Amino acid sequence: MTAKEAYEIFKAKRSDLVVLSCYEYDSRFVFQAVLPKYTKLKDGDVVLDCLYSVEKKSGKFESFKPFNISIDEYRRGKKVSFK
Repeated sequence: MTAKEAYEIFKAKRSDLVVLSCYEYDSRFVFQAVLPKYTKLKDGDVVLDCLYSVEKKSGKFESFKPFNISIDEYRRGKKVSFK
């Protein structure tokens, strides 16, 4: 699965949110996304509970917490373009 494919799954589930960033991990893509009203705030990137993941193998969409994956996988994560 590519980041763009994961983004399409994300938008199908949460079209109400604006994606600020995307990170790729071994097992999933993680999107930081907020409501549109928070994108204009200076500190919009500190909104809590704004991480969502799409698993690469299954396409499963869910809320994401960093402890959902191992610390090693987390450290290997990298920011990617999703468009």
